[in-house]
Amino acid sequence: MNEELVEKVFSAYAEKNKLNCYEMKVEAGEPSPLGSHIGGVPYFPLGADYPLNDAGKPMPIFLQINFEGVNLEGYPNRGILQVFLGECDYPTQYKVVFHQELTEYRDDVEFIQSEWVDEPIKLSFTPATSILPYYPNDMELLIEAYNSITSGKYNGEGKMELTDKENWDAIMDKASKGILGANIGGHSHTTQSEEFNYEKQKCLFKIDNYLDMRLRIGDMGIIWGMINNEDLASGNFDKTVVDWDCH
Repeated sequence: MNEELVEKVFSAYAEKNKLNCYEMKVEAGEPSPLGSHIGGVPYFPLGADYPLNDAGKPMPIFLQINFEGVNLEGYPNRGILQVFLGECDYPTQYKVVFHQELTEYRDDVEFIQSEWVDEPIKLSFTPATSILPYYPNDMELLIEAYNSITSGKYNGEGKMELTDKENWDAIMDKASKGILGANIGGHSHTTQSEEFNYEKQKCLFKIDNYLDMRLRIGDMGIIWGMINNEDLASGNFDKTVVDWDCH
């Protein structure tokens, strides 16, 4: 195997398909109603009505993101985004709320137990780079990077020489492991290898169960929120599509 070639092809692939983002990390301690967290007690302004499900019952909060300090092109740099979820079924009821201006908030809001998370999880965000997830059923971008380095004309079909196949297999393996975990503003992926159009939509958040074992996203699943560029630019966060899947 030619390790130098493998690294060159992966670097070419990564450079063309990367996004600046923020990686989610779990912090110790009890989260604040004004902070970023999964589960817990949400921020809710005085006089605001709490989101209800179709049965008229309060929906537990799944995710709260305080954008203070976040610096991503097209994304808010202040305000609080909240994702409320119904029961862990499919499709799941959800409501997305964005508070651009923070005011005095209700002190009578309590933690609502849910099927999604055992206890509140405090979050922080670190600047990172997300590489486009590689899917075995769509190799076009990876083949393009491979051919640009090798001056080859491989089209994903036919037999390769043994040495070339070893290199190609190593490149695919490296690309398949380049997926960033829980993030805001990066790429999303699913356990079913669904593809997203990053020219037309952005990933508000992606969380996989590996972030923390207190999460219950089905059978070690992934939950994500996608929003069209136009809705993100105009602040129409209620147009966010929230979905999930698992193994």
